[in-house]
Amino acid sequence: MATRPGSHLFSTSSSTTHDAPNGTWRFWAGTAATNPRVLTFATLAVVSLGLLPLYESIWWWDIVMHVACSAALVVWLYRIRVSPVVALVFLFSIGVAWEVLEAATPHYVLMAGGWTDTVGDVVSNTSGWVIATVAQRWISGVDDTLD
Repeated sequence: MATRPGSHLFSTSSSTTHDAPNGTWRFWAGTAATNPRVLTFATLAVVSLGLLPLYESIWWWDIVMHVACSAALVVWLYRIRVSPVVALVFLFSIGVAWEVLEAATPHYVLMAGGWTDTVGDVVSNTSGWVIATVAQRWISGVDDTLD
């Protein structure tokens, strides 16, 4: 019988999350993914790092921030039992809205960088979704296809 994605990872019982032996990556990742305080801290840390003025001095900073913020958002969506496909559509919607906002503001405000930046941002956002989805499935032990 196939298990719905996220049904174990974010369940209220701790049996599946803690089935992995203590000290393993699966145990720690599962514990972190189910703990709202850890998720809140991680999300705030990612957002805070995104506020640092490193976008012009470190060429890949924008990529890292898009991947990390997207992954954090997707983990929160999985916490409220959103399917991977719905999470991806939501992420694309937020990404498009952000890119429109970037295009509508002066360059120095949101670091708008043209079409190549937009394509890179969409790819980075999708990469964040892939990382969060693979991690969620690995932690949950879910092997079925996406909904």
